[in-house]
Amino acid sequence: MFRRWWEYIKQWFRGASEKAMDPEVEIEMAIRQSQEQDKALRNQAANVVAHRTQLEGNIEDSADQVGEAREMAKQALLRAEKAKEEGDDVGVQKWTSTAQAMAMKLQAAENNLTGLKDQYEVAVQQAEEAKAAVRRNAHPRLLLENLFLRLTSPTEPSRR
Repeated sequence: MFRRWWEYIKQWFRGASEKAMDPEVEIEMAIRQSQEQDKALRNQAANVVAHRTQLEGNIEDSADQVGEAREMAKQALLRAEKAKEEGDDVGVQKWTSTAQAMAMKLQAAENNLTGLKDQYEVAVQQAEEAKAAVRRNAHPRLLLENLFLRLTSPTEPSRR
């Protein structure tokens, strides 16, 4: 009796291992892994593109800040010059101080803009690399799916 059960157990394991080594099962597993990898790559690409888009907005805002600071510094210098022409020493001091503060703000805004532009260049490169990775991954996945369809589709009876 024990021997008979032992043979049943061996047969069951043999059948399970043969099924696990079945090319159809192997292809299904490869397709599933490829689809998961494709999904992960697409998510990564979407995140990289979203970051690039966010940087574009930040660059626009920073460029606006640079323009505003430049204009404010210019106006402060013009008012300091006008106060000097009018002999207003207090006005000259006030507008000169304001112009210096605006020049520091302008410098900070320009530094920020430069940093954002550098980040943007990296983000553009990363976005292109992510898109290329998605394209590279799509080809083998499609090949696996086509192979699986050919293996699992019923074959036409040959005509004689």
